[in-house]
Amino acid sequence: MKLLCSKLKQKGLKTRVSFLKTCRLFAFILEISLARIVASKRKDVFPIRALVEERPILFRRIFRLWLGLDLISITLKFLVGVYIPLKLGYTILIEEYIPAIISDYIYLSRIVNRPLKVNSFAINYLLRLMKLCNHTQMIFLDAGNDE
Repeated sequence: MKLLCSKLKQKGLKTRVSFLKTCRLFAFILEISLARIVASKRKDVFPIRALVEERPILFRRIFRLWLGLDLISITLKFLVGVYIPLKLGYTILIEEYIPAIISDYIYLSRIVNRPLKVNSFAINYLLRLMKLCNHTQMIFLDAGNDE
């Protein structure tokens, strides 16, 4: 991402990099708090994974709360890191864009046996956010950081 950003800047484009999937504050605070209280003290996994693996029933109960908090966090990150810079004329490079977040939601919902429907609020809301950007070009890269 950094290499691509620097190449685009060399060509004269105003470019920014945004990360939607990481540091989604509100849901992350809930994950960390619950993981510390009820899950093991494993440092080798993300707090949400510890919750899902060690306390799936608890995570199933709070899934909707977690999802709502995550949507609030994503909205804020999207507005500040994507929408406003686009309106200011920047080219935005986004790591883990909305389709990846929707995939995560579907995966987690199935793990906790609360499958999201295709027309669920969470999925439709994220798709509406993505539509705010009008023309979006997505490039899926599957290469190591060195490449």
